[in-house]
Amino acid sequence: MAVVTGSTSGIGLGIACKLAAGGADLVINGPGDTSANEALCREIAKVYGVRVAFGAADLSNTDEANKLIGYSTDAMGRVDILVNNAGMQPADSAHISAAQQWDATIAVNLTAVWLTIRAVLPQMLERGWGRIINVAPMCRADAENKSAAQASKYGVIGLTKDVALDLVGRGVTCNVICPGWVPSPHVKTISSDAKPPNGRRPKARRRTAVGELQLSYELKAPDHLGSLAAFFCSDAAAQVNGVALPVDGGWFR
Repeated sequence: MAVVTGSTSGIGLGIACKLAAGGADLVINGPGDTSANEALCREIAKVYGVRVAFGAADLSNTDEANKLIGYSTDAMGRVDILVNNAGMQPADSAHISAAQQWDATIAVNLTAVWLTIRAVLPQMLERGWGRIINVAPMCRADAENKSAAQASKYGVIGLTKDVALDLVGRGVTCNVICPGWVPSPHVKTISSDAKPPNGRRPKARRRTAVGELQLSYELKAPDHLGSLAAFFCSDAAAQVNGVALPVDGGWFR
């Protein structure tokens, strides 16, 4: 059984569907209209033949982040897989942004990850099996006005590695997927089938919009990231622990 935060659309939904395709019951979570989210649960359940519930939780709230795991356990009997995908990347700057914006971003992107991990680990350790997968889209080193997002996502990588060390030899692993750009409503001007001229990487002044975001000139769909999440849950990945896996076509540098 899997809990996937931020899974009503985009990367999270792609991961949730891949896990459901492998037979995992789900608790999905995210913003949006209640009736629309309930309809999404019914659709996933119909397509994949699994149980699906919606866990309403404002992950910027400590109590609600904790309660999400409790609700999921009560609804499905156990939590075997936790995917922390919920996040936000507001435009901000370290020297002019309001403290409220910083606090909100850190709460959703980092603190909620720690809270849900802390809440789910006792039952995973008791059973001797569990998979924790965090998602931390990384801003490039020359990105501007992303101070809180950068700080929180690097924090998730550090947290992942520390948790992984604590879990060595206990049947539970913790890894992090670090995507580049993924097709979404936020990437409205990007053509996913653009190719570099003459098959070569163009010079910086001639890069297309895609090249600025993904040097491979290919934006991978959310279900590709879902396949990686499924791999982390497989027997083949039993000894893969504490890995920060970039999926960015060589973009981050």
